[in-house]
Amino acid sequence: MANIHANACGPIAIERALEHYDYTDKTSADISKDILKHGGLLNLVRTLASLFNDDANSITFPEEMVSALKRHGFEVEVTQSTHKDLEKIIKDAIDDNKVGIVLIRKKTSDFDYHYQFFQTLEEAKSIYGDAAIYIQIYILNR
Repeated sequence: MANIHANACGPIAIERALEHYDYTDKTSADISKDILKHGGLLNLVRTLASLFNDDANSITFPEEMVSALKRHGFEVEVTQSTHKDLEKIIKDAIDDNKVGIVLIRKKTSDFDYHYQFFQTLEEAKSIYGDAAIYIQIYILNR
């Protein structure tokens, strides 16, 4: 499971956030190990879900993202709201020279979620484009 999770969007988004701040000592594999080490019951949920869908091994739950970001030295502001409000929050963060990670879902699927590091609105939308529904935004301060 660790190899699959290391190449998943959650650890990769955290790695990109760290790289943005010139902290390159941690790879997505290191971050994945940290997430799984502290996963507790969520590891069981991930394992059980993988019995039905192999992609479940790639899941990083929102609680895990926030905890991992904090363990890696970030202050995290988590925002949940309507789709339009979240797009404005992204624009405001970028205007304030902040970066973040957005959790998005594809409009046409209840199962296609993705974490995307962003410095620009285009990056936040880059995976699903106009088919993206914003679920949560993690504004990062270091």
